[in-house]
Amino acid sequence: DKVFVEDLKSTNGTLVNELAVERAELHDGDFVKVGASVFKFTVRSSLEASFHEELYKLSTVDNLTGAYNKRHFLAVLERELSRAERYRRFLTLALFDIDFFKKVNDNFGHLAGDEVLRELSRLVKGSVRKNDTFARYGGEEFALVLPEIGKEDSFDVCEKLRKKVEGHSFSHEGKDIPVTISIGYCTLLPGTSGVKPNAIIEAADSKLYDAKKSGRNKVCC
Repeated sequence: DKVFVEDLKSTNGTLVNELAVERAELHDGDFVKVGASVFKFTVRSSLEASFHEELYKLSTVDNLTGAYNKRHFLAVLERELSRAERYRRFLTLALFDIDFFKKVNDNFGHLAGDEVLRELSRLVKGSVRKNDTFARYGGEEFALVLPEIGKEDSFDVCEKLRKKVEGHSFSHEGKDIPVTISIGYCTLLPGTSGVKPNAIIEAADSKLYDAKKSGRNKVCC
């Protein structure tokens, strides 16, 4: 019937309502500070929990594709860059978009274009790991944050995704729609420090440009 928080000799200590504690009982509305993060402890019904989960979903998910939105993606990327630097681990950012997407809209209509975006999102979400982050970066461009994956393994992930999209049957109202994607990615090596989100985004975007410039439907890193 009670909930406690216990500090296990952490570096920065644990605070409940701004008071340092070793062990403390939590009550509804208490604020718990761990490092730079602050959490609010609440006791609520399943209906209230569902309401808050829906609010969170609306603030983080793109409602057309079901992928995370750009705002959430940028927050995750900043967090994962810090984590990769701190623990000296690999981190890959991949950017990809649909080749000649304007032709899809022009030839089949915008409803068909929306359906392609949704179907592509379903394909990608079914192909990535739980700790990967898939987001709609803007328009027909998407992003993948791949923690703890090196350059070669990242290529395998991206190439597998490229082939999966190329081999998938996209259609709208009985009409087949040919779809391919171009992918550019950048891998942060263990021990790299001081990399800002904009820098790795620009690096991946540059490789995406190379993939499109060299014929599309390919992966560049």
